[in-house]
Amino acid sequence: MSLDEAQKKKLRDVAIGDIVNGKIPIVDQLAAIRKQLAIVSEALKVPFDEDFKALEDLVAAEKEKKETPAKPKAKATKKSK
Repeated sequence: MSLDEAQKKKLRDVAIGDIVNGKIPIVDQLAAIRKQLAIVSEALKVPFDEDFKALEDLVAAEKEKKETPAKPKAKATKKSK
């Protein structure tokens, strides 16, 4: 049994996907897709879907948390009797 051209193409596409996934972490791939989608959406003046908007808001909130310097914790002092 031999593969037809469509099956060979599908195997090549899967192999390429595996290579990419092995070299670039999935989270980085998703971040790149999110960034590109935001650029295209803005250029075409197409509003974000509610779910995508919620995702972008969550990402922005997490970035803000990491960029905001943490307040130093107050040192506990012992009271003298």
